[in-house]
Amino acid sequence: MRPAPRLFGICATAADVVAVLRRGPSDWTHLGLWDLTSEQFHSGSWLRARVYQQRCDLSPDGRYLCYFALNGGAQWDAGDTYIAVSRLPWFTALAAWGTHGTHTWGAHFVEDRTQWTLPEPDEGDDGPLRRRYGMAATRSQDLAVERRRGWTDLPGLLVATTDGRLQIRDGTTAAVRSELNLAELTPTPQPPPPQARHW
Repeated sequence: MRPAPRLFGICATAADVVAVLRRGPSDWTHLGLWDLTSEQFHSGSWLRARVYQQRCDLSPDGRYLCYFALNGGAQWDAGDTYIAVSRLPWFTALAAWGTHGTHTWGAHFVEDRTQWTLPEPDEGDDGPLRRRYGMAATRSQDLAVERRRGWTDLPGLLVATTDGRLQIRDGTTAAVRSELNLAELTPTPQPPPPQARHW
């Protein structure tokens, strides 16, 4: 029996969308879009890299993922460790910034479009991104994604189980209302669709 995958979700702040990062096997990360309105899961990219979920973020409207990755042997100007922005649920970088290793900064979306603390990207064009959102550097900290969204350490309605399932639970009784099993996914990298390659 293979080990259960590790699941991590980032909720959009202005849409009923969750970016789901699934790690496992250990050198693979899968990205999916969980639509909470329809309760449907849309499978996206596989990336043979380590994605650091606490240095990731989802745009308020749920359209774009900002992620931090370690991709040994990457052949581009951003290098092996980088921050990239892609269209959810794909890892195809529309803009990317190289970092100096994994013990460094990440980035996140901010409401004020005039706030932008990132340098020019090493790959891609960040112009369309700058017109839609502000972005700021993120320092490394525990539960960074959750704390930016005002989460507390109380049980919530959205649950990722230790055996690789996503659940929507009733807020009063904690009864499972809906469930998706992501444990059986296996790496099947595919080329991204055309819409993943543009803003």
